[in-house]
Amino acid sequence: DINGCSDTVTGTVKVVDEFTVYFPNAFTPDEDGLNDGFSPIGQNVDPTSFEMYIFDRWGDIMYHTSEWNGRQAKEPWNGTKYNRGTRDDIVVGVYVYRVNLREMDGGPKHVYIGSVTLIK
Repeated sequence: DINGCSDTVTGTVKVVDEFTVYFPNAFTPDEDGLNDGFSPIGQNVDPTSFEMYIFDRWGDIMYHTSEWNGRQAKEPWNGTKYNRGTRDDIVVGVYVYRVNLREMDGGPKHVYIGSVTLIK
């Protein structure tokens, strides 16, 4: 400064990806390679905190997974009960999802509840 004094400050700045999550509102498990499974898509999601439940109109669990591969569920829901059926077992309709997750590095928890339309 004008008096000849100086000062130094040091610190660490950690830059991380922004947390985002997107939920499709419909999917078509017709094995054409486009929109064949349902999963949220996101970044900066803690893979140890991810849980996804899919419910039918009567509240029965159709699918559950807790495996996140870095961008989406490791195995998206294919429209059948616990992903064990064939294309013939798919029932067109609206299903409810509940997704629990946490942001990376101890960020806040999030709970998402919504619906997805299965189109055959």
